[in-house]
Amino acid sequence: MASNPLSEALDHFSLSQLMADPGLCRNVLNDVGATPAEVFLLVAGLEARVPQTLLEHSATNDLSVVEPRLVEELNQRGIERERATWVVNCWKEAVGGASLGQQTVIRQTEPVVVTGGPSPSQTTTAPLRPARKRRGGLIAAIVAVVLIAAGLISWATWPKDKHTASGTPPSRSASSSAPLSARSSTPAGTANHSTAKSGPTTDNHQALLGAVHAVVVPGTVSWTDTNLHVVQGNRMTVAANGEVAYSPGKYSGPNGAAPKKFDIYSVIGSGHHVALIGRIGPTGAPFLVGAKYDNVASATGELFLGINDKGVTNNAGLFNALVRLQKQ
Repeated sequence: MASNPLSEALDHFSLSQLMADPGLCRNVLNDVGATPAEVFLLVAGLEARVPQTLLEHSATNDLSVVEPRLVEELNQRGIERERATWVVNCWKEAVGGASLGQQTVIRQTEPVVVTGGPSPSQTTTAPLRPARKRRGGLIAAIVAVVLIAAGLISWATWPKDKHTASGTPPSRSASSSAPLSARSSTPAGTANHSTAKSGPTTDNHQALLGAVHAVVVPGTVSWTDTNLHVVQGNRMTVAANGEVAYSPGKYSGPNGAAPKKFDIYSVIGSGHHVALIGRIGPTGAPFLVGAKYDNVASATGELFLGINDKGVTNNAGLFNALVRLQKQ
C-alpha cells in the first residue's frame, strides 16, 4: 500500500478523536505534511462515514462486500474510482485493516462518538502521488484549452447590453481543478494581498485595443495583474468561466456564491462571495465583474482581476477571463 498520511496522524491523536472531528482530522493531516489532495480526499471519506462503516462491520472479519460499496459511494460523490479506492484503503489501514478486498482485523480503540452525516457531493482532480503529476498536468492543460475555447464562443455570442455580476453560482457539471482545506477564519478588515502576473507587460496601449486577451485568475491569489493598461473612458468587456472552491464541497462560478454568512470574508461585502472582481491600479476601488461585464473605465491604470475573498490561501480552482478594451 502506498504511503498513508493517517499512519503519522495516529501518532499524535487517537483514531476516535480523528473520526469524531473532521476539522481536527484535517488540521492534523496538514500538520504532518499530507498534500492538499490527500487531506481533501481523506476528510471527504471521513464525512462519508468510511471509517465508521468499517468499524460497524468489523464483526464479520471480512469487508470484501462492504469495501466495494464504500468505493462506489465515494465515486457517486464525484471522486474518481482510483482515488476512492485509495481513500478506503487508507481508512481501512487506520482502523487496523489490510488491502482492499482482503480479510480485516480491526484494531481495538476507545468508544467513538461521531456527529454529523454525509457531506454534499464533492469532486477532485488533484493528483495523489508524484508519479501521477505528469498525467494530471496534461489533463489540466486540456481542460484549460477547452475552457478558453468555450469563453471565445461565449464572447462571440454576447448581446450588447450591459451585464451585472448578480445571481447565484451555476450548477456543477465539471470537477474543480484542485482540492482544498477548511475555510479560513480571516477576520473582517484583514486581507491576503498576494498578486500574480498573467503575462509580459506591454506599454503599447494602442496594440491592446480591440484584441481579446485571455487571463487566468487563480482562486488562491487575491489580485492578478492582467498587464492591460486601461485609459479612462475605454470600454471594458469581460467574459469569464471556471470555478473556485471556497470551502469543502462549496463551489462557485464567476458570479459568486450567495450565503450572507461569508459577507465578512468578502472584499466587496455587498457582492457575492468569491465572485470575479476587478480594480484599476494597485489601489483602485474594487468593482464586481462576474461572468459577463460591459462598462466604461472610470480611471486610468493597470487592470487587475481578483477574487471577492479576503482569505484566498485555502481556496482552489480558477477563473478564465477574456478581456477586450475598446475606445468609446
